[in-house]
Amino acid sequence: MESDTVRQTLVFSKTNRAFFDAVAAGDKSVETRAATPLYSGIKSGDLLRLVCGQDEVIRRVVQVRHYDTVADLYASPSFGLTLPGVATLDEAESIYYSFPGYKAKISKYGIAAFELARN
Repeated sequence: MESDTVRQTLVFSKTNRAFFDAVAAGDKSVETRAATPLYSGIKSGDLLRLVCGQDEVIRRVVQVRHYDTVADLYASPSFGLTLPGVATLDEAESIYYSFPGYKAKISKYGIAAFELARN
């Protein structure tokens, strides 16, 4: 059963404003996080609040997928909706590993990919 209660808030730093804007515009319909325990309870049907500064959007999770590595995510059919415009695995890894602690977190937990409904 789908809930109209927000399950989790995903915060984008101001330096990652472009990713937030792409979600808000519907160009990026798959949001990812290192699959740490913080995000393990998110499931299909949940509402997520995505926030950057004072701006926010609410999106429903359509599907949750798990990838062990950035390479696995890059090889998936939905990768273009995760990082629009990223053309190579090296570029994707560079982006993911630029987030503080993400290389170790991905190595330990993998990546949670949340397919979001387009409003």
